[in-house]
Amino acid sequence: YGGNWKMKNHARYAPVGITNENNTSQVCVYCFKKIIHPKRTRIIQGVERSVDCNGSSICINKEFTSFKANRSVQSCDQQSAVAICISGLYTLLSGTTLPVF
Repeated sequence: YGGNWKMKNHARYAPVGITNENNTSQVCVYCFKKIIHPKRTRIIQGVERSVDCNGSSICINKEFTSFKANRSVQSCDQQSAVAICISGLYTLLSGTTLPVF
C-alpha cells in the first residue's frame, strides 16, 4: 500500500481519513491504561486449563469507576472501534497524528 493512491481514489466521492491503529486493542480508551484478556477455565483433552477469552477485555485500573462497579469488561471490537474513532477525530481536528499512548 505504498503512496497515496487509495486516499486519492476514495476522496473523489467522500472525505477520507486514514489513521494509525497502533495499540488500539491493548489500551483502555477511557483511562489509557493497559487492558488484559480475561481467562476462563476449559477442559481440553480431559485436563482443566486456563485459556484467554479473546473476545473481551478488562481494564485493571483500580481507580477507574467502572472497575469499582464491576463493569470493566468490554467487547474488544467496541473498544478498538472507539479507539480508532478517537485517533481519527484527533487527526481531523488537530491536523497531526495522535501520539502513541
